[in-house]
Amino acid sequence: MTMKYVLIIIFFCNSIHVSFSQNYKTINTITAKILKVYKKGDQAYKENQLKLAEEYFKKTIQKENHFIDAYIKLASINYDLAKYDQGIRYFQSALQLDSFYNNKIYYTLALSYYQIKKYDSAKVNMEIYLLTEKENSDLIIKAKRFLPIYAFADSAIQHQVDFKPLLVNNLNSSYSEFLPSFTGDGKTIVFTRRIHDNEDLYISYKADTNWTFPQPIKELNSIYNEGAPAISPDGNILIFTSCDRRDSYGGCDLYISKKINGKWTTAINLGEKINSASFESQACLTNNGNELYFTSNRKGSIGGKDIWFSKKVQNNSWSTPQNLGAKINTIWDEECPFMHMDGKTLYFSSDGHIGMGSKDIFYSKLIGIHQWSKPQNLGYPINTPNDESSLRVDFNGATAYFVSDNESILNNQTKNLDIYQFDLPKVLRPNHSIYFEITVKDKLTLLPIEKAFVKIVDLQTNQVFFQDHTDINGQLFISIPLGNILGIHITKAKYVLLSDQFNSLELNLDYYPRKISWFLTKEDEEEQSIVLKNILFESNSVKLRDESIFELNELYLMIKQKSNFNIVIIGHTDNIGSEEDNLLLSLNRAQVVGDFLVNKGILRERISCFGKGESKPIDDNLNEEGRRNNRRTEFILSKIK
Repeated sequence: MTMKYVLIIIFFCNSIHVSFSQNYKTINTITAKILKVYKKGDQAYKENQLKLAEEYFKKTIQKENHFIDAYIKLASINYDLAKYDQGIRYFQSALQLDSFYNNKIYYTLALSYYQIKKYDSAKVNMEIYLLTEKENSDLIIKAKRFLPIYAFADSAIQHQVDFKPLLVNNLNSSYSEFLPSFTGDGKTIVFTRRIHDNEDLYISYKADTNWTFPQPIKELNSIYNEGAPAISPDGNILIFTSCDRRDSYGGCDLYISKKINGKWTTAINLGEKINSASFESQACLTNNGNELYFTSNRKGSIGGKDIWFSKKVQNNSWSTPQNLGAKINTIWDEECPFMHMDGKTLYFSSDGHIGMGSKDIFYSKLIGIHQWSKPQNLGYPINTPNDESSLRVDFNGATAYFVSDNESILNNQTKNLDIYQFDLPKVLRPNHSIYFEITVKDKLTLLPIEKAFVKIVDLQTNQVFFQDHTDINGQLFISIPLGNILGIHITKAKYVLLSDQFNSLELNLDYYPRKISWFLTKEDEEEQSIVLKNILFESNSVKLRDESIFELNELYLMIKQKSNFNIVIIGHTDNIGSEEDNLLLSLNRAQVVGDFLVNKGILRERISCFGKGESKPIDDNLNEEGRRNNRRTEFILSKIK
């Protein structure tokens, strides 16, 4: 509704005012007999006897149907009784008698229309109120907060998003279930169940397309409340909220437990760096368990509850939490953060950003270091005038889970939260991510290698994306977002460095999780060439590409540590160009790698460089992929005798 239209309405209302201003009665002009009945109604209203008050006021307008104060009282009573349609009719009767006898009518009319989802009418009446009110500063502040909400709701309901929520089989009960968290492969869910006044942690596993019946996590549940869990993508770390424990720094703190040999360890308080005397809850683990988002109203918060962020540092401790800043947090409440496995898309609940009226779900994209895009509302009917929260999105970005009490409302039951799922509209989706099951084995024995160090680097930024050691089964489980060219290094004492690379955009997404095995060669086994897949050169040039720096530094560190070995570096090309040119190019490239190592401090006599040109292809030169594989740098470790 435009301001021009509002002004037309005011002009029309002023005309009504002129026409009817002499035809209504007030408490100052009504007869004493009717005033006596009115005062009885007013007294009942003050004592919150709304039904009795309503009867008195109805009697007054039966005796005098131009009694404007009685209509306003009747409208207010019906608003308090949530009988909004009837209240609107009484307000309109008062306006017909005098359009500006009491301009607060427009304020309460706006609230009433909002309650019955007539957002356009709510917006118009609030605009009129703001144009006419000059003195009531408290209501002006509230009106200015409500007006953009009504405008947004009016637009959102006219441009609805596709939304078909379904109750998730087996997870829900006659009790409330909320704040779910999933492992990276989407096959394990942990959530909170409230039975009477007690909250506990429950776990369920996906079998085919259905979930098993949830079971309490007995190792972690106690006489205190436990809830708001965050499980790591590999399923081996669980951070949750518990309140009023003896080791608590405040009312509610974050605790951590690890799964060892299939059992959860005793939960430990995350410590005074993460927890404070304030409220900490609703954690989300991301970046394969290396980053922590959570809700707190601690010192430094912008509003009530804010979203905070911490990063895992050395010795598995956590950095001092940082507030996500004013782009995300407002002077109101932001809660239930969920950072998707793509590492860029944050979903959260807020009543501070403009939405449908209560807490809505928003998303924002990470566009730089601690820089966020403007939060976007997920739209109607995902968001409604009620509270929405606890959104979680699976690895492929297509399926979302959320919590609602709609089922109990529809059935007129006591409020009961349930877990739903729905297809997330494409415009609201994060990037697809891939969940990997990595296994590292001995190349000769095929036995798993425990504590092999796996480092994965984004070659476009040279930033370490992930690093950790394999478990007793030689395995790691990690999530990787699509769109990255990643370098992989695997090292283990007495083994030769393994180098690999993949472009996640080229991965086959038809199966999940993606299983990859890598095989390490021991140093004392027969000498063999190892391809350095992340040493790359400009086309037909000896100029190293920026993506090569990470691998060259890793190669240097390995040679430095293996002082009883010399290294042979061998360059190869594809078959484009003459054999003579390719032979020289391959030798010069090998020497560039050797020079890098020498400049870093490796003795020249420990390094030998050779070029093989196009003479030793390992793939077909008839296509670009094959030629790319043939353009390679290899190394051989040679034990010093």
